[in-house]
Amino acid sequence: MNKTVRKILYIIAFTLAIGAFIYLGDLEYGDEKKILSDSEKFANEYNISKENPFIYINSKKVLELLDNGSGYLLIGFSSDDWTKNYVKYLSEVFNDSDIKEVYYYDVLKDRTEMTKNYEKILTKLEDYLVNTDAKESYLFVPKFLVIKDGVVIYENDRTALVKGKITPEEYWTANNILDFKNEISANLMLESEIING
Repeated sequence: MNKTVRKILYIIAFTLAIGAFIYLGDLEYGDEKKILSDSEKFANEYNISKENPFIYINSKKVLELLDNGSGYLLIGFSSDDWTKNYVKYLSEVFNDSDIKEVYYYDVLKDRTEMTKNYEKILTKLEDYLVNTDAKESYLFVPKFLVIKDGVVIYENDRTALVKGKITPEEYWTANNILDFKNEISANLMLESEIING
């Protein structure tokens, strides 16, 4: 085969390869993926209504909140069944309130890796931690906090320390749901006045 024909075949093959790459790239990535809002992402993660006040924050923002910030903070992670059930009823309370923002800190990665920021969070929350059998302080979840000027003024970790072989579904009886919602609602009204006051 002569060199000119070979060059032409290479150019045609190269052009076809580039064309196929562009075509296949457009098939997979042509439609821009919809960027989900925090409330939509949270709704998908926890299987609740998209009309929710949850905003994702990282450990740095948690530290800022615990230094001198004010707001509502939920600490947990979606692969935890106790957090999933807790969120379900907590979000129902928020749907009946005028609260527009609740910070959500997914603690799993930082807790697993024991990051420096996570260790600082433990220090700031030392009064709200539980000692394990090994005498180590541990941040059990789910944990809901109301913070005013860096001070925790309300804490709820109702199901973080449930003992025995009970599942979240067994725990959340009609009475427990009602008690929980009443407690959170009463404290949210009081704390909302303090935070927004």
